[in-house]
Formats: sequence, structure tokens, C-alpha cells
Amino acid sequence: MYMILHVFSVLLTTIPSIFQGVYQQPAGIAGLHYIALGIGMSGASQINARTMDKIYIHLKGKNGGVGKPEFRLRSSLFLCILSVNLVYDQLPCLSERCYFR
Repeated sequence: MYMILHVFSVLLTTIPSIFQGVYQQPAGIAGLHYIALGIGMSGASQINARTMDKIYIHLKGKNGGVGKPEFRLRSSLFLCILSVNLVYDQLPCLSERCYFR
């Protein structure tokens, strides 16, 4: 949870400086990029919640109708691997001060 919070805080605080500094956009236009970010995060959380519920119901059925909190970790494992992969992919880019490939 701490890693996710840290990644989001770094992402949210660097967006304005990237678009204002690199792309020379005014503050008002650079702030509009948060709309797409908010829509994407809302959509991803809705998809993850529905997927997690389906996985939980399936595993609960296989366990004789008894649910356990550990059943919700399966979808979290995939997202953890994905986030580590995305961070690892962007590490060389941070030293070269490039923002998009």
C-alpha cells in the first residue's frame, strides 16, 4: 500500500512540471491532464472491483461456501507485478530526463 501511495504522489506532483516545463503549456491547460487521469483511475477501480468480486465468489464456491480474506489477494498479486514492471521499465528514462518514449 505504501508503494502505491508513493507512486501516485510522485505522479500527481510531477504532472504539472512536466507539461509546463517540457511542453510549455500554461498552468490551466496543464491542469486539464488530471481529468484523463481521474477518468482512468475511476474506470480501473471499477473494473478491478468487479473482477475481484468474481474471483472471490469463484474461490468461495470452491471452498464450500466459506469465504476467506486471502481470496482477494489474487487480483492484487497481478497488479503488484504490473506496477513493479512499469517502474522497472521507466528507471532508465528517469536518468535521461525523458518523459515519453
